[in-house]
Amino acid sequence: MDTRERYIEESAAYMTKTNTYIEIPTSPLKDMIENTDKFLRILVSTKQMPQVLSDKLRSSMTESELSNLYYNAKDHKITISKDS
Repeated sequence: MDTRERYIEESAAYMTKTNTYIEIPTSPLKDMIENTDKFLRILVSTKQMPQVLSDKLRSSMTESELSNLYYNAKDHKITISKDS
């Protein structure tokens, strides 16, 4: 059975080997919501979007969350023993 520590070690090795994954130290969600809100306000002020639509599109800091991305094992590379 794999341990948490082994999983972390293997993940770190894979990330280093492929150089394709980065760990984000802090959540960029606040900046994303603020930038979106700023953009929506510009659209409303230039009359390119009605205020009602802007209100529907506006995100909430308390209700929003940033999804976590994980890589999954490839089914075709998993070996299954015949004893199981």
